[in-house]
Amino acid sequence: MKSVDPIRSKYRFLSPLLLTPALLLAACGDSGTVTSPPAVDPIVNETSTDDIKSNASMNIGGSLDSSLDGVSRVTSGSSDGFEDPADIGVGGLWNEDAQNLVNTSLDLDNGDNTTRDGTRITIDPDDAAVCSEELVDMSATDAEFQRCQALVSDMIVQLDATSDTDGAVTYLFQSQPLAVIGYTENSNSFEINLGTLKLLIEANNDLDPEGGIESPLDTMQGALRMFAEATNTTNGSEAGTVALQVSQPLVIASADAVTSLSMGAGTILSLSADAAAESATIEVAIGALQVSDSQDNEALGLNMDGLTAIIDFENNVDQLVVRNLGVGDGPLRIALNNSEVLNLGLETFGFILSANDTTGESVITLDGQMNLRFLVRQIVGDNTVSDTLFDLLEMTAPAGTQIGDQLNGSIGILSGGPLSYSLTTQDENGNQVVDQLTVDAGQCADDIGSFNSDYEIVACQ
Repeated sequence: MKSVDPIRSKYRFLSPLLLTPALLLAACGDSGTVTSPPAVDPIVNETSTDDIKSNASMNIGGSLDSSLDGVSRVTSGSSDGFEDPADIGVGGLWNEDAQNLVNTSLDLDNGDNTTRDGTRITIDPDDAAVCSEELVDMSATDAEFQRCQALVSDMIVQLDATSDTDGAVTYLFQSQPLAVIGYTENSNSFEINLGTLKLLIEANNDLDPEGGIESPLDTMQGALRMFAEATNTTNGSEAGTVALQVSQPLVIASADAVTSLSMGAGTILSLSADAAAESATIEVAIGALQVSDSQDNEALGLNMDGLTAIIDFENNVDQLVVRNLGVGDGPLRIALNNSEVLNLGLETFGFILSANDTTGESVITLDGQMNLRFLVRQIVGDNTVSDTLFDLLEMTAPAGTQIGDQLNGSIGILSGGPLSYSLTTQDENGNQVVDQLTVDAGQCADDIGSFNSDYEIVACQ
């Protein structure tokens, strides 16, 4: 008998409704829904319903693999050449099962469940076909198949075509958008609505009160989107972008509000790569984030106005470019039992990491003013945050400053500057020790003793 993963077993019959979101991609464009569709090419009115559905099927899925292949070839490159994406498990995420599930939901083989009004095609999926053994799980029980069909009966699929090759497919559960797939010849997208996902979980639990999906979350709002665009699909020269975004602000919380998360709209992670040019860009642009949790009478909290960073690199250029690095307009704070443990302030700036032409040592060139403030309070007995014990690090340097490693292990200001450094340490009695240093162009500094000793000006070597 086929072995069954108990966690997967609880979720397997819901996979047709979720359309394997780990394999699909997030909604194109800014709206993420079909309520405000882009301009429609008049030729769509003359295109048959079967052709529109067939084109949608053919254009869903392929861009993910091509885009990820390009990313993997660049990021895994070495002096010996690039690894094959298949060898490192990146390519091939869009598999036959996912494609069959889309095809079945689009009712490609039977038009009896399809109606059309202009450029909108509405499909009432065949419950038995969507919940078939091939698409759900060969080891699913009869009760699970019946529950799957009951849930699918509350689903409607809407296909809005904007051209022969472009459009959006919306999966509605209980008349609410659960997932939206956008597709073009070169891009795919997927957006999942957490509020409707909660409705789906609740409907499943109503059908199976004893074996339903356990979830401590009482509030689920917002939407997550994945997006992929392939600009070159040639094997070995793939180019494209893959991104994970918060397309609608997230609010997730337990019934007692002890556990909660909220996140503003933004890009969690975006990867762009061009394998032929051997270049890639990684971008983070997370919106405001608040997280809280409490376990064993300990309350943890995180508050952040935002987090941004853009990293550019090329395999044939010995440098790394970091742009737009910062934590928003306010500091990042972490608290334990309502007492601040960590406070990080970093004004947005950038830098270039390269190698010294003569020594080969690392050189950082600042692109923008660097202003760093990092406060850490110590945690004492019974996980109590001390009111007095803390370390405060502050560093500033103007744009254009070049900071380079020296052969003797010290750090030198090659040009620009000055670099101002201050470390304040306070003990339990409120006594402060301040280590301050200003390093001008042509000077070097090092901690002449142990790691925690004061920095001093030393000879450059």
